[in-house]
Amino acid sequence: MRLLLSVIVIDTVRNIIENLYFGLYFGAQYGLLPTAIVGVLGNPVYLILPKVMNVVAACAVLGLLVLRWLPQASKDRADVDADLHEKTEPLNREAEERRRLFETSLDLIFVTDRKGTFTRVSPSSLPIMGYGPEEMIGHSGGEFIYADDLEATRREMQLARKGQETRNFESRYVHKNGRIVPLTWSGVWSEPEQKHFFFGRDMTERKAAEEQLHRLAHFDQLTGLPNRRAWEEGLDRELARAAREGHELCVAVIDLDDFKQYNDAHGHQAGDAMLRRTADAWRACVRASDLLARYGGEEFAAVIPAWPLEAALTVVERLRTAMPEEQTCSAGVAIWNRAESAAELFARADAALYAAKQAGRNRTLSAG
Repeated sequence: MRLLLSVIVIDTVRNIIENLYFGLYFGAQYGLLPTAIVGVLGNPVYLILPKVMNVVAACAVLGLLVLRWLPQASKDRADVDADLHEKTEPLNREAEERRRLFETSLDLIFVTDRKGTFTRVSPSSLPIMGYGPEEMIGHSGGEFIYADDLEATRREMQLARKGQETRNFESRYVHKNGRIVPLTWSGVWSEPEQKHFFFGRDMTERKAAEEQLHRLAHFDQLTGLPNRRAWEEGLDRELARAAREGHELCVAVIDLDDFKQYNDAHGHQAGDAMLRRTADAWRACVRASDLLARYGGEEFAAVIPAWPLEAALTVVERLRTAMPEEQTCSAGVAIWNRAESAAELFARADAALYAAKQAGRNRTLSAG
């Protein structure tokens, strides 16, 4: 501001002096002032003075600009640049962090438009799905989603556009090699940008671990048959269904005869092999709707739905006759009377098994 005022003052003084000089000179020439002034101001030495004064004023202004304005302007520019850098550096750093997060994320990051077309895909798509980002961008997500999950995924995206945030939504995608990849999603819809932002996690290892835990919890590790827990849960389900649908339900308890003596005579490895052979032979004797399980030790149990007693006895006899030649078994059978619990039904079948053993083994008896 001071520099500007200095320039204005110099120019104003120069202008006043120049106009005053020539005003007096031309005023005397045209008779407005004494003519003697013309002789004085008309002197060539005096006439050149305004021009010299203009040059001096111009040099003074130029000097002020060079010595004061340019350094100040440079300083101001540097201050502006420093202030701009200070303000934009956090934004640049945040943008760089987001870029690195996007590029190095182990999870999938998808950005799609309103129609579900991929506009951006993280590099993690290659190890998870077998497709690189360049193979997915421009394509619809429906091209990669497992067909059975496509409609549910579309509904979820429609809900997201209505303001509902997507959290832990599970859907299956098809890997480039054809295998199914289970993914769990979280995402949000951005109305101003008209884009979906999704974060997906590969659940393959977790699903495999869950399946393994389920097998450990519900299947016998020696024979591969359902274990006691799974059988009891299955019996509860079948009782509920039988009550709802009004059909018959049979429970059979089967025990290998003199198995302890066999184990003692041949060793535990031979006993384990016998149990495995028995389970393998029995799998072919039951229907998909029947539940056959290793209840514990050398004892097995079966749930046979929708069968009258005579037909159930036929199934159990098939199991008995499918035994390896060197081993026999005894069985007890009970038909649900619609008034008893699962424990009571099993107890009646177990009592029938005990009666079969007491009667000489290698036979099937039904509960009264």
